[in-house]
Amino acid sequence: MVDHPARLLTAAVGGCVALVAAAILVAWASGDTTAAAWVTGWRVMVPSTAFVFVCVGLGVVTHGIGSPAMARRAVPLLALAAAWLPAATLIEYASGARFGLESALGIAFPPGHPVAGRMSPVSCLSLTLLSVALSGVAGRTRLAETAVRLGAGTTLVMSWLAVLAVSFESRRLANVPMFPNMAVPTIVLLGVSSVAMLAASTGTMAAICLAAAKSDVLTPGEILSELETLSQKFSSPSS
Repeated sequence: MVDHPARLLTAAVGGCVALVAAAILVAWASGDTTAAAWVTGWRVMVPSTAFVFVCVGLGVVTHGIGSPAMARRAVPLLALAAAWLPAATLIEYASGARFGLESALGIAFPPGHPVAGRMSPVSCLSLTLLSVALSGVAGRTRLAETAVRLGAGTTLVMSWLAVLAVSFESRRLANVPMFPNMAVPTIVLLGVSSVAMLAASTGTMAAICLAAAKSDVLTPGEILSELETLSQKFSSPSS
C-alpha cells in the first residue's frame, strides 16, 4: 500500500476522471455533445465510455480515501460495473450480434446503426483491461497486483500510442475509421486513469519502469503500421 499523501493524490485524480466523465454524460442527456468531443468536429466520447470512466474514477477515489475493508468490497463492484458494457460490446463485435447496448443508459441511438453510440473495438478492449486493473487495485495478493500491472500498463501504452497516432496525422481526431478510433477525452482519461492505478498499486510503477528500461521496442513508425493493419478490419468511427 502506498503512503497516505500518495493515496490522497490518486483519489484526487480519480475524482477528476469521474467528474469529467459525468459532465460528458450530462451533456449527452441534455442533447449537447460539444463537451463529448471538446472541439467541434472531433470524434465524440459516447455515453457508455463516459459511464465506464465514472465507475473507474469512483473506484480510484474509494481506494484512495476509503478504509481498506471498504475498498476491498466496493472497488471490485465498481470494476464489475465498469466492465460489463465494453466487454459485452466486444462480444457484439466478435459475434455480429446487436444487443442495443449503445442505448443501455437511456440515451437513445438509432437501433441497428453500425456505429452510432457504440464504442470502437479499440476502446472496448482498452476499457475492459482498465476495469480488470481496477478490480486489483484494492487487493493484496500477487494476482491482484498482476491484474493492475497487466491491465493499467497495457492501457497506458495504448493511450500513448493513440497520442502518437493523432500527432502524426491530425485527421485521426475526426470521425474517420482509422486507429486509434478514440475521442480525445477517451485518450486523455484512459492515460490518466492508468497512471493513477499504477501509482496506487505497491511497487507496480517501479517494476514497469524497470522492465521498460530493459526491453527492446519497435520504432514509433513500426508500431503505428502494425496497429493500423490490425485495426482496419474492426475500425469504427465512435469511441
